[in-house]
Amino acid sequence: MDSMPPWNYHEHPAPDKARVLGDMLASGHADGNVEYQLGRLLVGSNNSRLNQAGSFSTDGEEFSEDWADATEGWDAVKEVCRRLLMAGEDLDAERQALRGQLIAAGRSKREALGELPADRPRRDAQAALAQALGDLADLYAKYPVTPDAQD
Repeated sequence: MDSMPPWNYHEHPAPDKARVLGDMLASGHADGNVEYQLGRLLVGSNNSRLNQAGSFSTDGEEFSEDWADATEGWDAVKEVCRRLLMAGEDLDAERQALRGQLIAAGRSKREALGELPADRPRRDAQAALAQALGDLADLYAKYPVTPDAQD
């Protein structure tokens, strides 16, 4: 049983990044590329100076600009996650509506479900999310934490 009530992504902007990423992963609508890029981002962001307080004073203007880009990148990730979740919900609704029709028509479920119009926006959102996650992971990778900085 879920501990949090479902968020209505059709009516409200995405909440915080942890919630929207969790909802996206739990939805089953992330493809392998999205999962791979999310893994890169999580590892990279946890080992990046962009996440360390006090780095601005020693890293200069490029670092400050990249930190701002990372903030904007997270906003983009949240919005594309929202798009993916909404497209996934629409696809699920379309699949549900077709189940009875498929049985009556004697058509293969796999064949018919692979042709649903609602699947295109979901695949587009998957590709956009993978790109946004990868771009953000690359940004964090520019600032690795050095072993002497961890002590």
